[in-house]
Order: sequence, then C-alpha cells, then structure tokens
Amino acid sequence: MAMNRTAELTTAGASRRRYGIVRRLVAGLLAAIPIVAVRAGAWACVVVIAYLSLVPHNMEIRTPLPGGLEHAIAYAGAGALMKLGYPRRTFWLIASGFFAYSSVLEVLQAFVPGRHSEIEGALWSGSGALLGAWATAYLFRWTGSTFRPVRSK
Repeated sequence: MAMNRTAELTTAGASRRRYGIVRRLVAGLLAAIPIVAVRAGAWACVVVIAYLSLVPHNMEIRTPLPGGLEHAIAYAGAGALMKLGYPRRTFWLIASGFFAYSSVLEVLQAFVPGRHSEIEGALWSGSGALLGAWATAYLFRWTGSTFRPVRSK
C-alpha cells in the first residue's frame, strides 16, 4: 500500500512539473508577441467583420456552419485579439463593446440589399466576443503572466 502511495505522489509531482513548464512556456510566448501586431490584427478583425456584415447578399461569403456559429467564432477571435492587444481592459468591457458594435451592424444590415437584421446575430456575436475575451483573460491568470508584450521599435 505504501508503494502505491509513493507512486501516486511521484506521478502527481511529475504532472505539476509538466504544468509548470507549460505555463512558463505559454507565458514566454505571450510576452514575445509584438503588441503592435496584435493590435493591428484586432482592428483588422473589426474592419473585416464590418465589411462582411454589410456587403450585399449576392456578394456574401458563407461557410457550411450555421450563421450564429459563424458570428460567435468571428467575434471570439476578435475579442481574444482585442484582449491580447489591450490586456488592462476588462473582458467585460471588450465583450460589451463588441456587443454594441454587432448591434449597430445588425441595424445597418436593414439598409443593405438582400440582407436583414436579427437580434439573434447580435446575441451570437456578443457571446462569441465574451468567450474570446474571457478565454484570453483566463490564459493570463493561468500563466500568471502580467503580459507586458514587446513594443515594436
């Protein structure tokens, strides 16, 4: 019985060491990201989302995924990049900003030929942004990273 307990403790210790190595690795990768590139990517997502939301129906590019899931994925990526680029902003602020943005885009779709606005689109988008920003905030907490990204010179 004592042998099994020793083996369990050894396995648990090895597991903690592996997690520690992974956490340090992820924290190092986060710190190596140039903040200018992350912010540019986040704002590029904002522009691309507006373009894709406001093009006429005949120019629309669709995936085989349901529309709500497309919204959630696009906004989750944008929310994650925005949280990476602006780490001192709370994920609630980022998510609510994207929810307001998606709501405005949904209203503007009423004026685009072949498009229609739906509250569900704004809800899916806001949920995606919340998930992306929260996941990034959790990543910061999990790694213990204060995330001071590299500033480009």
